[in-house]
Amino acid sequence: MIRKDWNGESNAGLHSKALVLAYMDEGIKPENSYQVLLDEDGDLYWVTKNDGMEVRYDKEPETSFGQRFQSGFIEMLPVQSQL
Repeated sequence: MIRKDWNGESNAGLHSKALVLAYMDEGIKPENSYQVLLDEDGDLYWVTKNDGMEVRYDKEPETSFGQRFQSGFIEMLPVQSQL
């Protein structure tokens, strides 16, 4: 079943509770996720674990300059009324 009210770019429909639980067990491990925090200046940073060591990113991890540029450009568009 396809739900037209869901944004397919950011949602997935899973019908198996066991599959969801297995996915969540793996996905929430520190080495498979990022914790987003604010520094003392109010800027975002991301923290994860890599080989047991804490790693900090000051830019959104796993994104290119082009992706960050596009995201920043889109943020400037007056689309709030469309949400």
